[in-house]
Amino acid sequence: MAGVSARTARVLVVMVIPGQLIFIGLIYAMQPHSESVEITPLFVVVYIIAAIIQVMIDWCYFVLVGNVLT
Repeated sequence: MAGVSARTARVLVVMVIPGQLIFIGLIYAMQPHSESVEITPLFVVVYIIAAIIQVMIDWCYFVLVGNVLT
């Protein structure tokens, strides 16, 4: 069962970057053109890094605590 959980965790980590880029693209596409909100490359990089850190923290918590509980 641990192998399945590890594989699932790796798939989720790999899906973070494309998923967040799609989310940023949708936000950009849905914003009204009259109000100019700029999505800069710096924002995108920081946003992706924050998302990866969040997923890695969750993954580390699962590895350290989740395995103890099961």
